[in-house]
Amino acid sequence: MDQKKRDDGFILIALLTLAAVGMVFVDSMMSSIRVNTISQSDSTDEIRATYLANAALHEGFAEVAAQEDLDVDGLGAIGVGNPRVLRDARGAVIGEYVSFVQYIGDNNVLTGVAAIPNFAAPTAIHSSRAIVNAEVEFILKPSSGALAISGPLNNPNMSGMSTGGFQITGDGDTPAIVLSNAAAHEAFMDEMIHELDDGDWDGTEVTGTAETYTALDGTEYNWPIGYREKSFLTADDLNTYRNDLRAHFEEMADSADRLVSDKVYGDHAWGTTASPEVTVIDCDLAGTTRVFRTEDQTITGSGTLIIKHTIKHRYNLNFNWDGDVVIIGYDGDGSDLLYTYGSNMTINGNLILLAGDTTEASFEIADSVSSYVGGGDERKSLITVNGGVLCLAEAGSHETEIEVEDSSELHVNGFVGMYGSRVEIEANSGTVLNVTGTFAAGLPDSGRSDDFFFQLSGDVNLAYDKTIAEDAINGLTELQADVDLSGSTGGVTYNKFMFTAAISSEAGSSISDLAMYHQLMGAGAEMGVDMDSIAVPESTTP
Repeated sequence: MDQKKRDDGFILIALLTLAAVGMVFVDSMMSSIRVNTISQSDSTDEIRATYLANAALHEGFAEVAAQEDLDVDGLGAIGVGNPRVLRDARGAVIGEYVSFVQYIGDNNVLTGVAAIPNFAAPTAIHSSRAIVNAEVEFILKPSSGALAISGPLNNPNMSGMSTGGFQITGDGDTPAIVLSNAAAHEAFMDEMIHELDDGDWDGTEVTGTAETYTALDGTEYNWPIGYREKSFLTADDLNTYRNDLRAHFEEMADSADRLVSDKVYGDHAWGTTASPEVTVIDCDLAGTTRVFRTEDQTITGSGTLIIKHTIKHRYNLNFNWDGDVVIIGYDGDGSDLLYTYGSNMTINGNLILLAGDTTEASFEIADSVSSYVGGGDERKSLITVNGGVLCLAEAGSHETEIEVEDSSELHVNGFVGMYGSRVEIEANSGTVLNVTGTFAAGLPDSGRSDDFFFQLSGDVNLAYDKTIAEDAINGLTELQADVDLSGSTGGVTYNKFMFTAAISSEAGSSISDLAMYHQLMGAGAEMGVDMDSIAVPESTTP
């Protein structure tokens, strides 16, 4: 073989060797690319599964919070019972998820489980969890406003608005007066326009965020009076709620720390801030509405004071109480559950008037008379409540009323709620009625013809203050949290829900969550959430 042929052979061998090495390198590169692609796909599926599990959690939460079968799967308020299927633009299944409630430990746990692309042949599964707790919401919470009126106004009467010192003040975001629906708003506006024409509202100042109202004659009024459509409590709901509260406080009274069953003479201190007590005054056992007998006596206390039957604080009472004061009316009692003469009263808490079925829930404040103060000058009443004033009458037939007369004063820093067949507010000449927070009036859905009545000739100031109002409503909410409201739920939602802790499980453990879901579904277990079993948390972390 000559030299040239030998050289050509070596070149061919070298080329073949290089080609073989190149093929190995390319194959190695392709394997690496395949591995990286698979790894990236796995990572993407895990991310998708995580997001879908969170979606399941939030969709399930919406159904549990509503306590309704929103997805109409026939399984109740359990979350997403039948798997929710997600498809791409071509219709191919790219993910599925479910959610359900489990009772784990002392908590109701909402679990969301997602699979990519489906539960039948998953490439990734993930679950997320959240503890669901219920927080009680004040059942009579009104819309924001200095004066918030719920329910229809059949024939409001404001002809007694002769005062030149009436101020209703909203703020930059809130009208001064808020009605619960368009019909009530129209009735209120028509009455107000009518009384303005008669000169009865001259000097009244209504300030806040303005809203436009067009009268029947086409005239536009740009006033801070509006409405916020919201469901309203019927008379039956109000009565049932009142009875629930009565039952709660009567039960509390049965195990009171102190029972006052006779006339009270001299000064007394019942309970302290360090050691609050439950004190009961039974006016029927004492044989008189005028339980407090000594002129200018002082009563102080802390805790809960429950007064059974009508009481009249006469003889210039000095009264200071830290906590709730509850007055329970019974059939046969007088119309005024609380009647004061020349009293100085401060309540740092809630003042609650609960009428019987045949009595009004009225609160009257008056001067003393000279014969009770040794022939000296009469002393006006000065009543201050730092919290909530709640007056509940028999909503189908009896009114609730606050009357301030004879140069007396009533100051409420918080919330005033008056609910009955008719709501009446009177402030006579020379008196002061001052509410900083929210003044709410609630009427039944089919009330009497003169269901809302203002008769004011004194100095009246209703000023909306969101912070003060919410603090007072929170106080009423805490009080309500201990009450069995099982009878008050007719169309009324008084629970709100929140996530108190988020728990994301490892992807591998999601298989057990999915197995639990299939077990619950297969057994046809009752999956609705029993709200009585959900504890009210002391603190929450959304």
